[in-house]
Amino acid sequence: MDLDRARRAQALLSDKDMSDAMSEIEQDIVSTWRAAKTVEDRERAWSDMNAVARLRDRLKTYASDLRFAKQGEGR
Repeated sequence: MDLDRARRAQALLSDKDMSDAMSEIEQDIVSTWRAAKTVEDRERAWSDMNAVARLRDRLKTYASDLRFAKQGEGR
C-alpha cells in the first residue's frame, strides 16, 4: 500500500480545478460525440470518455488505500 500515492490521488480528486477540468473535458467529449458524422468519430469520442472515466476510477482506487489505512488504525 502506497500511502503517499493515496494522499496525492485524494488531493487530486478533492481539487476543484482538477474536478472542473475533468468535467469540462467530459462535456467537450459529449459535444464531439453528438456532432460526430461518422461511426469512427463517435467511437473515438466514446473511447475518449472511457479514458477519462478510467483515470477517475484509477485515482479513486489509489485514494481508497488511504481509507483502508485509516480504518486499520482504528482497530
